[in-house]
Amino acid sequence: MLVTLINAGAVILGGFLGLLMKARVSENFKTVVMTSAGIITIILGINMALGGTDIIIAILFSLILGGFIGYALKLEDRILSLGDKLQKKKGVESGSFGRGFLDSSILFCSGSMSVVGSIAAATSGDGTMILIKSIMDGFMAIVLAAAYGPGVLLSAIVV
Repeated sequence: MLVTLINAGAVILGGFLGLLMKARVSENFKTVVMTSAGIITIILGINMALGGTDIIIAILFSLILGGFIGYALKLEDRILSLGDKLQKKKGVESGSFGRGFLDSSILFCSGSMSVVGSIAAATSGDGTMILIKSIMDGFMAIVLAAAYGPGVLLSAIVV
């Protein structure tokens, strides 16, 4: 549970930094953050793949099944609608509030590191992957908050 709170805290901190530095978040910074996150994800994926294929097959089917369930339940539409309701309630005029909430919620909660890291933390008490993900999410929150605004901060609730 502690690693989940750390992850949510990283999203909030990154989101606030993104809002404060909005004009100063350059394309170079965005590129470095995205590339670094991609490389770390690939390295972790290769490392896990070399450890055995049984878990990968289970993860593959879980992700496919989860994707179908999410599509059938129209989760994207519901999250976007919730973001729009929160935008109206908070009186924020930016039309990207709901999109920021949706995109960041999906990024922070539905990736393979989220799923596998949560399973590892719950079953073996190893929160290492969630801690690594927290650092990545914090930097991604800077980029997303600079682009979309305060809706990104509310994705910490979903985390």
